Amino acid sequence: MNEDKPEDGRSAWNCACTSRWILRARRGTQRDSDGSRCDSFARIARGVFRKEWVRSLFALAVEDLRELCVARERERTFHLFESYDLDGNKQITYEQLSKELESP
Repeated sequence: MNEDKPEDGRSAWNCACTSRWILRARRGTQRDSDGSRCDSFARIARGVFRKEWVRSLFALAVEDLRELCVARERERTFHLFESYDLDGNKQITYEQLSKELESP
């Protein structure tokens, strides 16, 4: 094992496992949820494409909403929406947001 890279053994093992998984996926050895044989690689690619498409569609909708709020001078409203719903902070409360924006 190389002393400069103590995780070389794990990296090689991870690489071998990943290569084996890809080979199995390309062979289509897995079965679909209904039990029928499917091309796992294609199924995974479709799932990744769909997830990225939904993410992109949502990002475009949020950007449209931001632009609408700016046009209607409602940046503060958008900021509240962004802070509470989009930033991913599960601990933030309306009270904290109110204090942050100095709302009554």
